[in-house]
Amino acid sequence: MRHLPLRLSNLLLPMLAICLLLPASGLSAPQGGEEAPTVDVAELPDTDLAGLEAAVADQLREMHQFVVHQITETETRPVQLAEAIGELGRLYLAYELSGPAEQCLLLAARLAPRDFRWTYHLGYLTQNAGRLDEAATYYERALAIVPDVGPAKIRLGQVYVAQDRPERAEWVLRDALAADPTSAAAEATLGELLVAQKRYREGEALLRSALDRQPGADRLYYPLALALRDRGEEGAARAMMAKRGTVGVRPADPLIDGLAELAIGERVHLLRGQAAYRAGRFEEAASEFRGAIEIKPDSVSGHINLGSALGRLGDADGAIEEYRKAIAIAPANATALYNLGALLRQRGELAEALDQFNAALYAPEDGGIRFQLADALRLTGRGDDSLIHFRKSAELEPPGELARFREAQVLNTLGRDAEAAQRLEEGLVIIPRSSMLALTLARLLASSPDLAVRDGQRALEILEKSPIRRSLRSFETLAMAYAEVGRCEEAVDWQSQAWEASLDFDDQTLAEGLKSTLDHYQNDRPCRYLADSTPTVDSSPGG
Repeated sequence: MRHLPLRLSNLLLPMLAICLLLPASGLSAPQGGEEAPTVDVAELPDTDLAGLEAAVADQLREMHQFVVHQITETETRPVQLAEAIGELGRLYLAYELSGPAEQCLLLAARLAPRDFRWTYHLGYLTQNAGRLDEAATYYERALAIVPDVGPAKIRLGQVYVAQDRPERAEWVLRDALAADPTSAAAEATLGELLVAQKRYREGEALLRSALDRQPGADRLYYPLALALRDRGEEGAARAMMAKRGTVGVRPADPLIDGLAELAIGERVHLLRGQAAYRAGRFEEAASEFRGAIEIKPDSVSGHINLGSALGRLGDADGAIEEYRKAIAIAPANATALYNLGALLRQRGELAEALDQFNAALYAPEDGGIRFQLADALRLTGRGDDSLIHFRKSAELEPPGELARFREAQVLNTLGRDAEAAQRLEEGLVIIPRSSMLALTLARLLASSPDLAVRDGQRALEILEKSPIRRSLRSFETLAMAYAEVGRCEEAVDWQSQAWEASLDFDDQTLAEGLKSTLDHYQNDRPCRYLADSTPTVDSSPGG
């Protein structure tokens, strides 16, 4: 008879059309006994809007009312409330209303102390106000939350320079440049610092590189002139000095650069839609997201979130259309690519789904994208290619239970049962209460076509220690394990229960297969599960 592999069945994942409207970093819930932070309406800024243009005043007033509603009339979690208050602060900041902006950002940081954005904006606000000690503290706190944000390092370096702390400034700017060697802002700031320290050759090289990237940064001609004068090139130095100006190099900074977009009014609709989406009011959410798009037709967030709302309303075609619109505007947007890929995958359009996940992998440290890419590769028959991504997904999003199961499933399909068993054993060390991994490993050890992998005693130990629910699959796996150690009567008992359970499924093929194995356990000695058989019930996630 043919030597058939044990098959570990598929799990149909739910549609992943969740929008990452306003990603928050490192958020944590209060620990046991710790009260969640709260905010009172009286703590919001009471801003005099009389001197502002009518459209601006209306926008700020509407946003303020939305925040008041979130505080007083909804059961909003602190992190979500921080989102609304922080966005109000950003709106004030966009209109250069620094006092109200700071008041809101402080409240947001209190509600969500592990969210990088609010502390970072406070650093930007205080830096612009010339309050350098506070700015340094805020930037340092922000980088303690999310260490690898290039613009934050550059701005902190600028603050250190202004504080006359050159060693700290050089360290943080070199760190920023190491992370992004193409950063003209890091090159310019560090180059100016080195020239000021009379380290002319190092500084000149950085300044020239920065000017190549940003030719309009005429402020850099002055320190370049100093460097040229140091080595005696007076004519070239005078030419440089004649071109000096005031334009420097600003770091590319999506958070700060995005402030200008807030002044066009889409943000209120996005926040209202987000609140409605969280509350399960998807029709209302879709309406708000359409409002955002009406104000700003190229709103990437508007299209992504409308797609997510339409997906929850069952309009898959509409969701796909919105995700495609977002990708047309921002081809590298990982959220749009991921959501589109997940929806296409659910519809069975695996080739295109795979294209979207590959495109989204420009953000390689995202475990969810890694998993979806790996699973699309698996479903298109590229099991070998999927393995590295399943493993990376488990590393990026520990404990990675489903990724570990899928990796073992692929290894099993490829006939590499010894590796599959090893990976499952490693998974159980990390997730000892995983019934999914336990049942899969026990089944593999009890019935693998590779007899060198068989270990019935270990399979029984796993089944006895793990919280596996009573089910047809667990009954059958117990029977396999008892048969492997030669306890045939117990194998018959458990296989009988599996066969009886199958009668509820109205599946004649299933019942006949189980009955055939039951006859084998009853009549053949040894009664171990046959190496050339295929289990009648696949080991899918669960148990």
